[in-house]
Amino acid sequence: MSKGNQTVQISPGQVKDLGSALLQSIPTELTEQQAQYWLEHRGELSKMVKASLLSMEFNAGFDMTVESWQDFYKEFFDLGLDLSSVVIPPMQSGFDRLLIIVKGVTIQQAYGACEKLFLCWEYTNEKLDEVVAQNDRTAKDRHYAVWVRDRIEADEELKNKSANDLSKAKVLTETLFERIIHELKFFQETGKHLDIDNITLCAGSRGRGGRVPHVDWSGGYFGVGWGRPDGAGGILRARQVVW
Repeated sequence: MSKGNQTVQISPGQVKDLGSALLQSIPTELTEQQAQYWLEHRGELSKMVKASLLSMEFNAGFDMTVESWQDFYKEFFDLGLDLSSVVIPPMQSGFDRLLIIVKGVTIQQAYGACEKLFLCWEYTNEKLDEVVAQNDRTAKDRHYAVWVRDRIEADEELKNKSANDLSKAKVLTETLFERIIHELKFFQETGKHLDIDNITLCAGSRGRGGRVPHVDWSGGYFGVGWGRPDGAGGILRARQVVW
C-alpha cells in the first residue's frame, strides 16, 4: 500500500490472508487436465498470479470483458447471467480474444440471432443442432470459456490442414457454435464480419457422416456450409482455441 509518497510493503498477516484467499479461489470445476497442467507448469502459474496481483488495471479490464459477455447474452438472447464464476482457461501468448459460451443457447438460436442482423445462408433445411452430431465442447452442463486469436481471418497457421489432420495432431479448434457466437460478438463490437477472404473450418464439430461445417462471409451473406473431413486448402483454415 502507499502512504503519500511512501510505499509500505505487504505485512506478514496480509501474506497469510492472501494465501488463504488464493487457496479458496481454486475452482472446484477445474478439470483433472487443467489441474495437471498447472502442477507441471508451476513457474508459469507463479508468474500469472504475481502479474494479476500487481496489476489492478488488468483485473478491471478483465472484469469489463466478462461484463460485456453478460450484456451480449442479455441483448441477443434475453438472458440475465452472472458469468463471474465461469472458469477461464490459462491465457496463452497470441490468444487474446475471450469467447464465453453459455448453457441454454442452441446453435440454431445463435444462427437465428445472426439472421436478425444480416443476410445468412446455410446448406441444410434442418435445424443445425440436429445436423451437428458431435462437438469437442458443449455448454450442455455448464458455461465455459475459450481463448482464440483476435483476428478477422481464420488462422493462417492452420491453412492446408484438414479436420482429420487437426484431430490427429490434437489441435483444438472452434466448434460451429463457437464460430457463430464469435461472428455475432464481433459484429456487435465492430459492425463488420469475419473471414472476408478465407473460410473458417469448424473442425471442432462434425455432422452426420463425419462431414465438417465451415463458415465465412461471402457475397454479402454469412454462410454455413459442409465439407469432407479430409478436405483442405489455402483459404480453408480452422481457428485454434485455448481451453
